[in-house]
Amino acid sequence: MVSPYTGGTFFLNLELRGPYIGTAKKLYIWVVDQQGNGTGWVHAATWN
Repeated sequence: MVSPYTGGTFFLNLELRGPYIGTAKKLYIWVVDQQGNGTGWVHAATWN
């Protein structure tokens, strides 16, 4: 997917239930620029 989007804020709302409640969650992202250079999986956030 190619996008002309060049920056800003991305919001992602998640709701976890069952055994996932009360355990630490980690979010990983992989960013690719317009030349196709990727970051690899990068740890972006942790929450409870």
